[in-house]
Amino acid sequence: MSAAPIDAHAHARLDAPACIDAHAHAWSLECARAWAGERGAPSWLDGEPSLKRDAPLGETQKVLAANGLNGLVLVEAHQHPDETPWLLEQAARCSMALGVIGWTDLNAPGAPRALAALAVNERLRGVRWALDGRGEPEASLTRALDALADLNLSCDLLLTFGPGPAVMRIVAAHPGTRFVLNHLAGAPMTRAGLAGWADACAPLAGCELVSVKLSGLLTANRREPPAPGLIAAYLRVALDLFGPERIMFGGDYPVCTLGAGGYAGAVAAARELTAGLPPGARAAIWGGAAARVYALKIKPCTPSRSSTAQERAHD
Repeated sequence: MSAAPIDAHAHARLDAPACIDAHAHAWSLECARAWAGERGAPSWLDGEPSLKRDAPLGETQKVLAANGLNGLVLVEAHQHPDETPWLLEQAARCSMALGVIGWTDLNAPGAPRALAALAVNERLRGVRWALDGRGEPEASLTRALDALADLNLSCDLLLTFGPGPAVMRIVAAHPGTRFVLNHLAGAPMTRAGLAGWADACAPLAGCELVSVKLSGLLTANRREPPAPGLIAAYLRVALDLFGPERIMFGGDYPVCTLGAGGYAGAVAAARELTAGLPPGARAAIWGGAAARVYALKIKPCTPSRSSTAQERAHD
């Protein structure tokens, strides 16, 4: 399969107000299998036939742009240290890529040094770490999480079993570190699970440097895809707890293609959910929160001649 073209001239200028997808993926199937093989396991892609292929960043960019997005944050998907340099290389050749959330072993003794070496590349805006919430050895993460704060990097948390006491202990122990809870803090997207999820999120929302991503909602419960009303109920809770300034849209392409409607469906659902919010709240969810939390370096947009003429015509 030939890779889709990637822009040769990278820049971080958005030619319109920011509309950022804070959670996008790209990968090479060959690399993914090699990285998984080093751990003595098959790649998770081998269990998803429709994703068992190359997913070049050029393809991701094209799909996002076709749905009205003009910026993206590229997120690791394979939990291997070699993936981060690969993602940074891809992002350097993509005009829409505003930052990279990579991976390194935060439990390793040399994690602070590894993070410092990666942070030399300013496109790195954080790393992602998976927590199962069932007794994670918090002490071994302390130095790495402190290093992230010192380097002005964020920590995305993938909560495999949703938010729990162990997650809160880690977050509370590192008040200077910015945490981003992926996929609406591991929301189960079931009606029965809503109250428990809300109760578990409440203390996390009390930590001012904790944000959440409006992502992965259409694939969280693939056996019983959530109805729009259920997704709206989860978002209402998130808005009450975190406020729009700590919620960011993430389309999760191409993983979202496992759900009904694919990427277009994910964007349409998010737009419908946020349509009734005040303009400032919508601007935060669709770009402002990601730009602030990830400290994205975005140059001011330059109005085109046509758009400037249209504005003058309405003066």
